[in-house]
Amino acid sequence: MSAEDKYLPSSEKLRHKISNLKKLIAVGGIINSTLDISELLDRAMKVAENIMNVEASALMLIDENTDELVFKIAHGDAGEKVKEIRLKKGQGIAGWVAKEEKPLVINDVENDSRHFKGADARSGFKTRAILCVPLIARNRTIGVLQVLNPISRKEFIDEDQELLESFSSMVAIAVENARMHKSLLEKQRVEHELEIGHQIQQNFLPSEFPSSENLILNAKNIPALELGGDFFDFLDFSEGKVGLVIGDVSGKGVPAALFMVRAMSEIRFHAALSKGVGELMGEINNALVDQSMMGMFITLLIGILDCREGIITFANAGHHPFLIRGKDGSVRETFCKTGLPAGIMPGVKYEESVAELKKGETIIGYTDGITEARSAKGEEFGEERLKNLIKHKKLDAGEIIQYILDDVEGFFRGVPQHDDLTLIAATVK
Repeated sequence: MSAEDKYLPSSEKLRHKISNLKKLIAVGGIINSTLDISELLDRAMKVAENIMNVEASALMLIDENTDELVFKIAHGDAGEKVKEIRLKKGQGIAGWVAKEEKPLVINDVENDSRHFKGADARSGFKTRAILCVPLIARNRTIGVLQVLNPISRKEFIDEDQELLESFSSMVAIAVENARMHKSLLEKQRVEHELEIGHQIQQNFLPSEFPSSENLILNAKNIPALELGGDFFDFLDFSEGKVGLVIGDVSGKGVPAALFMVRAMSEIRFHAALSKGVGELMGEINNALVDQSMMGMFITLLIGILDCREGIITFANAGHHPFLIRGKDGSVRETFCKTGLPAGIMPGVKYEESVAELKKGETIIGYTDGITEARSAKGEEFGEERLKNLIKHKKLDAGEIIQYILDDVEGFFRGVPQHDDLTLIAATVK
């Protein structure tokens, strides 16, 4: 045997590997030229058939909800007929590869018990030999890639497996990049829509308050999320009367925000028709019962302040009562029999109560995000701390809101805000 004959097999293998390397370099740019997942998968399978020189190919990804393999792309005769097939891990050759996370070459599938015949039965395709490799990205299997029936020869060889494994690594990375890109776009879209929703919701809250020569009004809302369920409103009645409204929708996020907008619409509509605050609360309750979503309800406090008489008439639907800060720094809680939160049951009757508000006194409404705020140590802000805070600072409605919020935010600094913060105040001059 000559030296040339002796080293010929190694030379052939080297040429084969060089050829495969060139193929991979050429296809790398093709499959990475798009971030559209469907287009990427289609390109990947066309390239796989071309570089592997096979009759058919298929790419299956793992459905994270069911942990099943799902045909995403199937090329070759009757490829469309197998796209609805799902395989459990361990089922068929592809399922075995996904479960074991190892490549597999079967050159005689008829005599291999792992072969799933359902795909051939549905498509009419005759599988003779199969080469299947896992798609691995970030150290986890995300699917499998398989090629069927090599053209011009009967069997797959070791070099075919090496080539497909190298190719599958490129495909897995491209798929993961495309998914991350899609996820990022979706996140940006959701964030953009939430920002729009936040602006719409904030615009629905009054930005300018009714002005009066004998009254100072102020309010502030800080949602815990982009969209919140807390709200406030000022109702401008005739004859020097102003309505003070503060409410808290059960739940958070988009449903709470939608229900909050509905509630504010109902309050503004019925305020123009109702004769008294108790009747107003009853009408709002009945309207919200008809429109309640997923069992949502609202705690609601409404007061009608007669600036000239210094009298506030109010009704309470399961909310914290108003606090009144006297000129001497004392703090008293307004008493009112509390009815059911609005939106739970129709026909609820809400009692009216009356409190006197003298010149220089300030009435304050708040939601439970204030009193239930928790510090990094797990301590609750509480009602007593709120009352003491109000006592020790002689501020009118124009200043007391921010003073309270600064103290609350300082209290839970270092801990995420877990609930909306809302305050409303009025000072009689």
